[in-house]
This record gives sequence, C-alpha cells and structure tokens, in this order.
Amino acid sequence: MAKATERAAETVEVGVAQRPGTEAPCADGYDVHRVGQEVFAAVVDGAGHRPETVRYVALAPAVLTHMGAAIGGLAGLMTAGQMTQAYDRPPHVSAVYATMAPGEPTSVHWIGDCRVYGWHENRLTQWTTDQTMGEWLRTINGGAAMEIAEEHDNWSRLGLAQASAATCRQVEIPAAVRMVLLVSDGISDQVDQETAEALCRAYGGAPQSLADALVAAAEENEDGYRDDATVVALLRQAGSQPAAAEVGPVDKEQGSTSPVDRLTRQQRHYVACFAQCASMEEIADRRGVSRGAVLQARRQIMKRLDLTSPEQFEAFTQQYGDEAWEKICH
Repeated sequence: MAKATERAAETVEVGVAQRPGTEAPCADGYDVHRVGQEVFAAVVDGAGHRPETVRYVALAPAVLTHMGAAIGGLAGLMTAGQMTQAYDRPPHVSAVYATMAPGEPTSVHWIGDCRVYGWHENRLTQWTTDQTMGEWLRTINGGAAMEIAEEHDNWSRLGLAQASAATCRQVEIPAAVRMVLLVSDGISDQVDQETAEALCRAYGGAPQSLADALVAAAEENEDGYRDDATVVALLRQAGSQPAAAEVGPVDKEQGSTSPVDRLTRQQRHYVACFAQCASMEEIADRRGVSRGAVLQARRQIMKRLDLTSPEQFEAFTQQYGDEAWEKICH
C-alpha cells in the first residue's frame, strides 16, 4: 500500500556564472538541463582561443547534458568527443558532467582538468582528479618532486577528443553532500582554497550568489593573465511542501500514484533495461557502464521504493518495465 511520509520535498536549485578572462574570446562553456526534478549540468574548458575551439565549446555542453539525460554521462562525454573530429584541427577541451536529483547521490563523469567540489560540514572537498601531466608525475615511482610536478599542472593529458570508456572517470558524491560545484580551471587555479571556503560559508544556501562570488574572486597571476572562469552550483534544497506519498510495488488497481513516478529518468531507463535484458552484463553493455554501476543503480531503486529483496525488484521490473519505458519516451 501507499504510505504517507513527513519528509519535506527536496528540490535542486542551480546557480551559473561565467567571467571571460583577459584573453578573448571566452573558451569556456556550460549548460544546465532539467527533466522533472533531475538536473543535468556540464562545464567545458577549451585550450586556447582558436575559432574552432570557441565554436565547439558553445555546442558541446548541451550535447553532454542531453545525451547524459537520455543514456548516461559516459555516453555524453563520448558523443561530444566524436564531435571534435568535425574540425580540421580537433580542439582540446576538458569537460565535467554531473546529474543531481532529490534524495540521490550526485553522479559525476569527467575528462581532463575541469573539477567538481562538494561543500559539506564546513569543508570544501575536491571529488575529481585532474588528468594532467603534473598529477601523473605525482603518482609514478612514489611521486616526483613537488616543484617538478607543479610545472606540468597546466599540461592536460586527456580531453574530449580522447573520450572513451577507458579514459573517462566517474565518481558518486553521497546525497548528504547537498552543494556541488562544477568549475573550469579558471576557478580552481585562480581562487585559493581558503577564499573558496569562505565564500561557501557566506553563500552556501544561495547557489547563484555563490557562483557569482566565485567568478568574481578569480585573480590575475603575476603576469597579469586571468583565465576564463565558469561555475555551475547545484544545491539539493529541502522544500516546505510535503513529499509525494511513498509507494511500493502496489497493484495498479489500488488507484495509487505509480511508483515509476518516484524514479528519476535514469532510474526509469534501468527499470526498462532490467525488464528487457537477460543479464546485468547485457544491461551494462547497453548503457556503456560497468556491472558495478548497474548493481548500484538497482540498490538505489530498491531503496527508493522500499523493496527488500532481489525477488521483489524483479517482480517490480516485470510489472512496471513497459510503463517506465513509456514515461521515458513521452
């Protein structure tokens, strides 16, 4: 049966800000796309300011968010990566993509040196690892000397042109981390940790104010150069309205809200896949993810719907698989 809940309905609030650097034109890009209560966001950072790079960074972010919403973040990175081959000289562009939904971990995919930070318990934590030569030098043979590694931090080893299942990285940020920041290196390189944390403390409940403050805080280096700076701030905010009733795998005849309505778009994709596919390996291959990611998706769906066993989950997918697919398509 359906059961009422006292939890406040969560919403995802968004703040975006961009500040061109001292060298024109701006070669950063971003996009934010909403599907129901779920938010899909991307930030890209082009190397240099060639015309083809500037054109590409205006197109790629929306490809990331739309493909990510449809079939997942890895597919978004790889599709945007294929677009680099439409140029005589493929642009070198770093990218980060994230999806946030009420009550769920934030899923992040990236390639290159755009970053994601989480603000939680008065601390700003970096959740991504730069794919730079400097970072690589820090990890081999016990790590290179700090001054040598730092000289190579601006050398990004990978970008969207090299995006594949082997080169893209992924991380899930726990749902307890309510504020997540996607940034280009004009923020991470030119706003120090102490300043960024002070701004998070001041504007942690207001994502647009925080984004504006972060890009304004970027400072010129000793040569007078300031990079393009872009921020997308995502905040999972508790609302004042009561949440929808929690519904388990109930009979449709009871007249309750369908449990499929409580799932995010990506979770509906997984329900449809579980109904149609013979194995987790087949689902992983179809969605371009690991078997572990499929298992994690199943756990999250079971938790959201109060399903306590694999047998209950299988019965649910068989009953609601077609409905999940229909609600994806319409």
